[in-house]
Amino acid sequence: MRTFRLIVHQNVTGWFLLPGKADERFIYNVRIIRNGGYSTRGVDVVQESDPGVCFTCTCSFKKPEKESTPRIDIRQRLDLRKEFSAVLRDKQPHEHEEMPGVDAPWYAGPVWMKPGSSAPY
Repeated sequence: MRTFRLIVHQNVTGWFLLPGKADERFIYNVRIIRNGGYSTRGVDVVQESDPGVCFTCTCSFKKPEKESTPRIDIRQRLDLRKEFSAVLRDKQPHEHEEMPGVDAPWYAGPVWMKPGSSAPY
């Protein structure tokens, strides 16, 4: 017997790679990427007549937050100037300093080019 617990869908990112056949069943191959407070699954979708993956995605889920967590009613209107007045200090958006870059150090580096090409490897 399997036990299921309540989880909240957090994100899905997917790509359609091949066309599927509407009259044939889809087979979902699910693999565990991570378990914990946030859980992630990888899903590849295939059909029996074609071993190629027609759709692939990553899905993440999280445990529900405690009831004591303040809820925000997205329908309510906020006066953002009033709400964030301590930070904004009566400045217009273009009067604030630009946010510093956050690129990871390993990301900024040489780009290796194919010999005789303008395209990177």
